[in-house]
Amino acid sequence: MVYTVIPVSAGGCEGNPADITIVVKPEPVITPGQTTSACSGNALDFEIGLDNFTNPAAGVTFTWSAPTLNPSDPAFTGGTARGVASSANITDTFVNTLGQVGTATYTITPYYNGCTGQPVDVVINVGSEPVLDPNLGDYACSNTAIGLVLKEAAGSVTPSHYNIISVNYESGLTPAATNAVIPDANAAATFLCRAIFTKTIQVSTSLLPIVYSRYWLLTVSVIRSTW
Repeated sequence: MVYTVIPVSAGGCEGNPADITIVVKPEPVITPGQTTSACSGNALDFEIGLDNFTNPAAGVTFTWSAPTLNPSDPAFTGGTARGVASSANITDTFVNTLGQVGTATYTITPYYNGCTGQPVDVVINVGSEPVLDPNLGDYACSNTAIGLVLKEAAGSVTPSHYNIISVNYESGLTPAATNAVIPDANAAATFLCRAIFTKTIQVSTSLLPIVYSRYWLLTVSVIRSTW
């Protein structure tokens, strides 16, 4: 905008008119109502949407305080503040073992070319990760199906399937040729129940562990009941 201004003295004398130009810079406007979903343990890569700029090409930057977690519970953690303005995406990781969806609400302030926009909330819906029952370790007899049925811990969301990435067993144990093939990324809860191992060490008091893993350990110790 341009103002044309004429200065006037106390005696009523006018000076020469002059133009004064004011450049009004636009403030960045965050698109309201943004929300996204993430799984527990998986890093976000969320780009904040703007109504009047393209981020990050336009150079809009953002700050926010640590997100507000709901519910507030030790089983739901994660999220950090951004104190130094940056155009980078939200890349936080949350851990949710509540057994239900939790929300993380960021109040985000945008900046552009020296101007500060209005803060706007962005909501992240964080799905709960299933937690395996920590008490599944057991004993099984040699040459007998171990009967292991996978299940979640009390209060955990129910897993749709299990990702079994490895099985380790000590020398002296021989797996049956009919055992399920591991790894398997889409295993049912009963995937391991028919597994059979034969113990060949002739010491009745010895225990040999089998360890199945997928970010957790399940140990099944095989004994021989008769010799």
